[in-house]
Amino acid sequence: MFPRLEVWVFGITLVPLFLGPTGCAHDATPNETVPFPIRLQQARTAGAEKHLRRALELDSMGNIDRAISAYTRAIQCDPKSTRAYFNRSNLFRENGDFDRAIADCDQAIALSPRFIKAYNNRGLAHKLRGDLEAASRDFAKAIALQPKFTEAYINWGCVLVAKKDFGEAIHVFSQAIELDPKDARSYYNRGIAHQEKSDYQQAVTDFTKALELSPNEVDAYIHRAISYFHQRKYRASWLDVKKCQELGAPVPADLLEQLNKMGKKRPPLGQWMRSVGLP
Repeated sequence: MFPRLEVWVFGITLVPLFLGPTGCAHDATPNETVPFPIRLQQARTAGAEKHLRRALELDSMGNIDRAISAYTRAIQCDPKSTRAYFNRSNLFRENGDFDRAIADCDQAIALSPRFIKAYNNRGLAHKLRGDLEAASRDFAKAIALQPKFTEAYINWGCVLVAKKDFGEAIHVFSQAIELDPKDARSYYNRGIAHQEKSDYQQAVTDFTKALELSPNEVDAYIHRAISYFHQRKYRASWLDVKKCQELGAPVPADLLEQLNKMGKKRPPLGQWMRSVGLP
């Protein structure tokens, strides 16, 4: 529940607010009176709440465009609705409209400057838009506000990988692991950073831990297979490829090609591959 600004007025008569055809509050006629005291902000948000509930319902049904429209109506009712801006920003990002997603996060942060999830989401939109520096600033700000916000560490680490700062990425993912040792994403992404540094043994260790926590994570099998291949552990690599195929996941064609070449060069390996049902 987000904090609401409430305005209490004592000792005077105000023009009351009623819900109009759109569900928003509007001015009543001057001769109407209101109960005492009046919560002005609650009157303004009454219609917005209805649109927020409808937007959440539409979103759960996968009707993104109509959900965005419902959030827009909520904002028209209550321009101070942090939730409406924040939730709409998520949908804009899912639709690939990163500029609008960023603008909505800007509004949410202006209304609630310590809203860490808004910094995190704006960072995601900046990353998808290709502005890695702005993304880094937002994730760093989220962490500064909440040093135990694991999600921001993971996202920041991914930005560092995209910037090819693999050493710092490993450090950030390690911090995420300290905060939440059961989050498979941190191990998987740290494995990617180790793999990019050609530290294949550490990569295998991280991918293995990720798979212990999330056994059907096909990307971890694929990248572990790649690291095994670079370590010349071809049988282990083939077993990970087979697991991906069992899970119905595509395997990179170049990896399959290289493994098949090794099977032809090394008859014992080729014979073993056939014995376990590999191509």
